Amino acid sequence: MQRSFAKTLVSVLICVMLLIPAALGSALAAPGPVDSAVPAQTGPYAVVLAAYLNVRTGPGPNYAILGTVSGGDNLAIIGRTNDQSWYQVQTVYGPGWVYAQYVAVRNVYTGIPVTTNTAAHAAVTGPIGVINTGALNIRTGPGPQYTRIGTLAGGTETQIVGRTRDWSWWLLATPLGNGWVSALYVIARGDISSVPYVAPGGAVQATAGQSGAAAPAPVVAGPQAIVITGALNIRSGPNGSFPKLGSVYAGTRMAIIGQSQDRGWWYVESPFGNGWVSKLYILVDGSTSGVPVVQ
Repeated sequence: MQRSFAKTLVSVLICVMLLIPAALGSALAAPGPVDSAVPAQTGPYAVVLAAYLNVRTGPGPNYAILGTVSGGDNLAIIGRTNDQSWYQVQTVYGPGWVYAQYVAVRNVYTGIPVTTNTAAHAAVTGPIGVINTGALNIRTGPGPQYTRIGTLAGGTETQIVGRTRDWSWWLLATPLGNGWVSALYVIARGDISSVPYVAPGGAVQATAGQSGAAAPAPVVAGPQAIVITGALNIRSGPNGSFPKLGSVYAGTRMAIIGQSQDRGWWYVESPFGNGWVSKLYILVDGSTSGVPVVQ
């Protein structure tokens, strides 16, 4: 009985040993399906290194965002900027631009063409200037001596399209047309590094990350009030008892548009809107012979 059982067990073991190599060979010969979600890249491509990366309409942070790609995504490269700081890639949103610092480039066997010209008419979003005072005058030139185009209310957001050499005045694209505002009363949001210098009455062409701009024809206003004290209050009426609109500092120039009946106060265009200043603290530049009395 025991001898018969032993023979049966040996036969079973022999069969198992014969079947194992065949099973292993079958397993090695039939790999699982390849993930078709990541197709093989034959040309140059960029691997996204950041957790999320913005795809933009042009090669600069001021261009509009088409969408966002995720870390590890492979994006076929179709172009680049001249300095290779931005790559043009194919995405689910269509062709777009990604910042080179946040991608790793692979399969670069030949030169990638420069395709910056494809962004010539791309959407540009910024930077944006937010009016940071109650009301701000928009002028024909970068200074209080220029005539006023109109006024923007506090909190208004407009695109910054130009600047002065010393960055003290912004050229804004406003509902009233392009005009100049003092940078002291504007909060700039976004990357301002590419905002171009624009001369009074001049114009600039669109560049990477920045739309073109044309400044209005500068028109110098009439007589100017120059503040000659450390700080001077702008008041809502021609008397020290009227509420204060704000304060301006020594050297500030404001257009004179009227005077009080007692000839003791000038009515001026200030950064806070039209208001009154005492003549005791003002030096006048220009003729005031035609300045009217304002009630």
